[in-house]
This record gives sequence, C-alpha cells and structure tokens, in this order.
Amino acid sequence: MYSLSARLFQRKAPATLVLIILFMMALANVAQATTPLRKLAQSASAGAFSAPELYSPTYIRFDNGLQLVVLQRNTARSVSFKVRVGVGMADFDCGRQEIPHALEHMVYGGLLDFSEKALEQRFWELGVDSNAYVAGSETVFEAEVFPSSLSETMSITLRLLTEGHFTEDQWQKTSAIMRQEMGGEPTNLERSSLTGGEFASAMTKLNAAIDRQYNRICPEYDQQQNIGLADIRQTYETYYQPQNMLWVVVGDIDEARVLLWAKKNLATMERRGAVPDQNTPSQELPGQKTWRGYSSDPAAGLLFPTGNAGDPDYFPLIALSNLLDQMAYAQLRIADGTSYSPGAWHYADEHEGWLGITTDTPAGDHEEALERMRGLLSELSAQRLSEGQFERFLRGILRSWARAPESNEGFVDFYLASHWEFKELGRLVHYEKSLASVTPADLQRVASKLSRSELIYELINEEYPEDAY
Repeated sequence: MYSLSARLFQRKAPATLVLIILFMMALANVAQATTPLRKLAQSASAGAFSAPELYSPTYIRFDNGLQLVVLQRNTARSVSFKVRVGVGMADFDCGRQEIPHALEHMVYGGLLDFSEKALEQRFWELGVDSNAYVAGSETVFEAEVFPSSLSETMSITLRLLTEGHFTEDQWQKTSAIMRQEMGGEPTNLERSSLTGGEFASAMTKLNAAIDRQYNRICPEYDQQQNIGLADIRQTYETYYQPQNMLWVVVGDIDEARVLLWAKKNLATMERRGAVPDQNTPSQELPGQKTWRGYSSDPAAGLLFPTGNAGDPDYFPLIALSNLLDQMAYAQLRIADGTSYSPGAWHYADEHEGWLGITTDTPAGDHEEALERMRGLLSELSAQRLSEGQFERFLRGILRSWARAPESNEGFVDFYLASHWEFKELGRLVHYEKSLASVTPADLQRVASKLSRSELIYELINEEYPEDAY
C-alpha cells in the first residue's frame, strides 16, 4: 500500500565523513523532540539462534506519542516499511465492525490532489509493493520498497494517514468492493458458521459465549449494515493520530537519514484529541465445560485458559505446547493411526492466553480422543524429562525459531507483534534467552497446573449434516 531526494534513504558507506556528520546530527536533532534515542541491544547479544540484528533496532517515542522502530541491515537490498494504527474491528459494536476495514480501503483514495489511480501508477513506477489489512485490534499499512524509493513512499503514506477526505461516492464503491471481497452472498452454512449459529464449530460457539464483540463472532453476518460515511470520517479523525501509530522501517537504509526525516515529519504531527481505549476481552469465562459443534470432519479438543504474554509462565507454556504437539503426532498418528493431524498450540497477547490440544477423530470416538489428550498432559505432569531429553527438545525449538524472522518483512512483523513490549516496557523481550532459560521442572510444573485446572473446556465437533449445505 503507499519531496525529498530520491536518493535520500540509500545506504552509504559507513566510513564516509558525510555519514558520520549526518548521524551525529540525527542523534542531536531527534533528542530535542523525543525521549532519548535508544539502541535496544548490541547485535552480539542476539544469540546463536537469532538473526544478528534482531534485538538491536533503534526505538524512539516522540513527544507526540508516535513510536518509531528503525533497523539498518547492511546485507539487505530492499526495505520493508509498515505502519500500525491502533484500531481494529473489535473496537466497534456488532453491526459496525467493518468500519476500520472500510477506512483501510478508502485511505488510498482520500487525497484531493492525488487520485487512487494516480497513486497506483506512481507506486508501480517506484517499484513499491503495497497492501493493508485490518485485524481485531489493529490496522496495518505495509510496503516493500526499493531503497531509493523509500523517502517518497513514506511521504505519500504520511499524507494518506493524515490528509484524507472521504466522499459518499467513495464509500458506496468501497462497500460494494468489500461485499465482493467477502465472496458475495453467503450460503446458509457460511452464515451459521461465522455467526456462532447452529452449524458453527465448538470453538466458535465458545468464543461467542466469551465475548462476541472482541472475538468478532457477531449474530449479524452483515457488519456494514449500520455504517455511514460519518462513521468512517469520525474513525479517521479519532484514531489516525500520532499517539496511536507505530512506524517500522527495516532494510537497506541509511538510518541517520531516516531519523532526520522522522524528526521533521513524524515528530511534528499534532494530536487532535484523546484516542479511546481499545476494547479488551471479557475476563468472565463461561462455566459450561463441554461445547459441541460441527466441522468438515469429526474432531475433538481440550482448551485451557492461560496467562497473557507478560505472564511468568509464557515461555514454559511455549515449550509445553511444542512438546505436546510432538507427543500428539507421535502417539495419535504414528503409534495409534487414529488421527491425520493431531497437534497442540499456544497463543497469548497482552490481554489473554490459551493452550489447546486438538485432533481429528473417527466418528463416535470423541470421548476416547479426549481421554488420550488428557493422558498426554498427565504423562508430562507425572514424569519430568531428563536434562538430556529436554536439552535436545529445546534446541530443536530454537533451531526452528531461527528460520522465522529472517527477511526484512520478518523483522518488521516481529516488531509489530512486539508493539506492547515497546509501549509498556520500552524494550523487546529477548525470546531466545527467555526460552533457553526454561527448565524441565518448569515444564512439569505448568503441565501439572493445567491438569489440575478447574476450567478445562472440551470441544467436540461432529461432521456437518447433509442438510447444512
């Protein structure tokens, strides 16, 4: 999705006097408008399993609240650039949850002197691959950029996010496009599945019972029905403000020049008012323990509420979910031959966390499958792994982790996912070190804790009946 010299952001030889002077100017100028510029860590501390620069971006929080993360990667030959705006579909009541999605579309046609057609043509000329997406709590604008095109791309993006003017005609066209994006008129099965109706999965029904708005499982399929142009304009004015933005730039850049541009253009953005607190999930969980629904194949699962991403058990739970995943595959598929794709997973954000064990199962064997999954957890609770077993297991996780944030975009996505760490801690949590510090005793402790939990949800899915289609 997305004037200064076209060469402004090209990476220069670090030994030149010009670069040294520019970098010192950047440090001095940025410091005047922000809290102190922080290089979060030295590359030497990244660890054996992390990309060398991963934990050493420059992080700034300007006085206007805007956050900026910048990382120069001298081995890169492109740039990944993304802006996170803290507003998503879960911030709106049911019936109105498509507001931020509509706005994400309309932003690209919101400049009075720069039509969307002209914008697309200019991005093509600059070699910019652009896109945007909306999730529950965020809207993200992203671009893969040729280095010499970065300054103009950032300048255009800034205009899109601050100078938008939206018309009724634009809204009507966007509404029609979004209906096409959804695939047109839904089938009865699609409508029921997505709204938590009769043919929804057990997981969807549970999530609807927990919090329909936050989990975006509204009783109405059409989330545009109560939206007007005034809602879109109000959302833009309210949420698209500097204190609600995180800008991330990673790749073949001259970091000093990016900081100078940011000091001139981002640090001077003005707030229009307070940004509403974002919606958070309900803390009251249903007392009903067993949930039944439908899916394309019979399936069963166990679901455990856990702490959020800041919980002391976050990394032991990551290790536990990986080990359960291995055990489920080894026992339910390889040994028993009763499942095609058994597995386990763990999810946590700044608000909540969940650990799940799931498997497909032959029709009518749900209870047996649930008992087998409980047995996996009981096995880990009863017997601690030896130091040697655990070391080999943990090293496997770290080796697989090393494959993840390798590209510029991988780095940017890692920083975006860590947005709450920047905001609340002013630093990144070192995942490799934290995971490497987990012990066999930690693993046994969290397994026992889950086994004894009074709130374990059983999920049972039957195959869709013929009349569902």
